[in-house]
Amino acid sequence: MRPVPARAALLGALFAALVTLPGLGVGTLWDNSETAYGEVAREIVLTHDWVVLHFNGQPWFVQPPLYFWIAALMTKFFGFTALAMRLPAALATIAMGAAVGYATARIAGGRTGTVAAVVLSTSLMQAIVGRLAIMDALLDLAVALALLWFYRAFEPAGSALRRDGALVCGSFALAVGTLAKVWSRR
Repeated sequence: MRPVPARAALLGALFAALVTLPGLGVGTLWDNSETAYGEVAREIVLTHDWVVLHFNGQPWFVQPPLYFWIAALMTKFFGFTALAMRLPAALATIAMGAAVGYATARIAGGRTGTVAAVVLSTSLMQAIVGRLAIMDALLDLAVALALLWFYRAFEPAGSALRRDGALVCGSFALAVGTLAKVWSRR
């Protein structure tokens, strides 16, 4: 039998997938960010330049690279499609449902963890962000994971070694968040 937090994580991911994945690749990229970000990911694949991002053939230093790297990798499997561009956000949303389900189940029990993941997955903004080719879902996931790891680091019954490991994981999640999105003025 699975431990309760693992089951809540699985149910959280499953429910987030049921909300996020149906019809994900239907239609074209329509939001102005979706089209621009899709072009940046396409140019990574065309130029084979994974370090300097390009938009319309010109170097583009507006956003950090994580979303574009993942979207470019998705095009290897799904081609240059709306599905490939939207899948990074959808997968981040599914992972966040799992993380919230797991962490809440550890703290408050399996039923509460599952309910927390369902409430998160059905909130309007979470559902929208998880279905667009934008980087916000990756940032949301990174911040949530950092907070959950930092919470774990300071749980009362933890050892110093476990605390240090949780602090490292939380710091790594913040670093991933920095690669996902930083605030910028245009």
